[in-house]
Amino acid sequence: MRARRPRRRRPGATYIIPERKRAPQPAPAPPWGIAVQDYGPDVALIEPAFIDRSVRIFGKVTVREGASIWPNAVIRAENHAVEIGPHSNVQDFCMVHVGLRSGTQIGAHCSITHHCTIHGARLGDNCLVGVNATLMDGVVVGDNCTIAGGTFVPEGAVIPTTPS
Repeated sequence: MRARRPRRRRPGATYIIPERKRAPQPAPAPPWGIAVQDYGPDVALIEPAFIDRSVRIFGKVTVREGASIWPNAVIRAENHAVEIGPHSNVQDFCMVHVGLRSGTQIGAHCSITHHCTIHGARLGDNCLVGVNATLMDGVVVGDNCTIAGGTFVPEGAVIPTTPS
């Protein structure tokens, strides 16, 4: 097939050039925030401070006011509920999941740091869970407690409240 030669245009002549039809562009997504996704009918987001768009939330999950969930965290609640208290944060790559017999509760002002697994446990208020710690089914952590990084807390363990 031979290539066509472009037409010559006469100097001073007026030409009407049809506009190309472009496909409609979707609205740009905000750089972060909860407006990006609809997590489903059972997820209650009650004025959270921040939820990264890479977060995955499934099932009956409640995120209270001022709480934040950071990149690549996963929160799953198949047969029980998960509740994240006010002003708590779930950091990068955390897994929050329900246990076989119980849901998961994270109290107010808690920090669940990077790569943690919280599986069917209950945390009181003002707790810090260190990097890569794992809390298994039925664990109860009292108020004002710190769980060291890398700790494995076995099923049914009870950590009493630390006086403030």
